[in-house]
Amino acid sequence: MAAIVDRRSRLQVTVTLDDQKDGAVNSYTTGDEVNGNVTVTVNDDVTFDTFQISFEGTSETTVEPPGTIINRTAATHCFLRLRQPVDFGRLPPCRTLRRGILYTFPFNFVLPDRLLPQACNHETSNWVLKDAHARLPPTLGDPVYSHSQRTAPDDFAPTACRVSYIVKVWITTDPSDGDSQLSSNVLAAVGKKVHVIPTVDEEPPLSVQEDSAEYRPLAETLIRKGLFMIATGQLKLFAVQPRLLVVQLRGCEPSVTSSILEKLSLRFDPIEDEQPPQLDTVCSQLKVMTFLGVLPFTDFRTNAPNEWNQMNRHTFQQVIPLLNLQVGSVVWQEEIETHSPQDSIFCQHRAQKKTYYTASISIPTSLPPGKSFIPTFHSCYISRIYILKLKVSYLTLSRLTGTSSIKLPIQITARRQA
Repeated sequence: MAAIVDRRSRLQVTVTLDDQKDGAVNSYTTGDEVNGNVTVTVNDDVTFDTFQISFEGTSETTVEPPGTIINRTAATHCFLRLRQPVDFGRLPPCRTLRRGILYTFPFNFVLPDRLLPQACNHETSNWVLKDAHARLPPTLGDPVYSHSQRTAPDDFAPTACRVSYIVKVWITTDPSDGDSQLSSNVLAAVGKKVHVIPTVDEEPPLSVQEDSAEYRPLAETLIRKGLFMIATGQLKLFAVQPRLLVVQLRGCEPSVTSSILEKLSLRFDPIEDEQPPQLDTVCSQLKVMTFLGVLPFTDFRTNAPNEWNQMNRHTFQQVIPLLNLQVGSVVWQEEIETHSPQDSIFCQHRAQKKTYYTASISIPTSLPPGKSFIPTFHSCYISRIYILKLKVSYLTLSRLTGTSSIKLPIQITARRQA
């Protein structure tokens, strides 16, 4: 936030954070103290009425229909405002700043892990979403960087949304003519941005609906061969929701990221005595999805897809390639499944045996360096989720290449490094 100063008073207001690095933005996480000082000097004596130091968190969203700017709409939500009591005993009487004196006002803010109830005062369809909206969102789309980086890392945020945190100082005076209809005169408005990545606890696995557009933990593909595309069997891919990926906070800065080993299960059910297809490659991708709106969300995106077809909602996504793994050496295991007949004195059928094939592939997954993977979060106007896509390619008996894929929810969280 740039300084706004009344030229007649010529105030010099500076916000200084403890442990400030030159040219960098301080980073903080849940429970940290944001400490510093506000210093004020004036060239001429200045009388003021309001002196306010606050720590604020704000989200901004803009929705613009394609091809036009006429219907552009925007929303600003101040979800956090902590006020610092000002010791006016440091000032001369009558709240007058004297020329030639350096005034110093210390401040101390503690980052909460939860917001006050009034930060989310709109209707929601379930208490889980209400609880998610009451948590501190991470900095998003704000071009800040740490002292170890000279360029802001890409956090995949669209330009249409932003979550920012700032230490703000306002100095105002009431109108001299006593007209209450007029707003106060701003003598100075100065801000210092900070970067916030809250620590996040692990969430329980999602309950994925069958008609989910984002998630597909099970995929069934009919394998065909020949000119007439005769079906030979059915290939099934399945995986459970992966363990979370953890972004470690070293000195409140994101540094080392954890990795997981994902297990992909495959099954082939032949129609007759066909052999399973030869596996070729497994491709893993991370899809980054950002949801934003100018009206508060009443449900999660995955639970209310129709809500997102409105003009006041937008969805942005980016796909990041992770791994391309050769799996041609994976061996199928033959399995026998026995179906017992129903117990009946009239049933003369013997137990039926069915042959099928299974395989299992371990896929290492880790976050690539050089990017800023903020934790998964859901706020009133902005949400960020991640999806792990696993695509299997195989060779049919006709030596043609086919593919099948699944999409799994994956949570990214942040923890302070021990």
